Amino acid sequence: MVDLENLLIYKEYVELICFTTDILMKYPEKENITEDIKKVTYDGLNMLIHAHKEENLENKEILLGQLDTSLKTLKVLVRISNKKKYINTRTVKVWNKKIINLSNLTWTWMKSCQSRNSIFNN
Repeated sequence: MVDLENLLIYKEYVELICFTTDILMKYPEKENITEDIKKVTYDGLNMLIHAHKEENLENKEILLGQLDTSLKTLKVLVRISNKKKYINTRTVKVWNKKIINLSNLTWTWMKSCQSRNSIFNN
């Protein structure tokens, strides 16, 4: 098994967390959406780590599907942040690019699991 810290998706996710943390420091102090963004972001990291450790391919696919759902939720929270004028359009584009990249990596990993699963089931 590849070490977690060497996985591209893990490295990209940690980069997303660093970016998110920097951006959230600029939000108004009493804004509740920051807690939602943090929770969704860290829950996604948790799912990624569990998916890496999971040996059952079907369970791994489920975790990766949940991770993708979490990323889609994060995109909505970013959009809301922009509508509330907490972040500008440039920040939205950069943030969304990071999220989309992670979503693509997640889907690639899911497809890999599906391919391996069909090999083992035939």
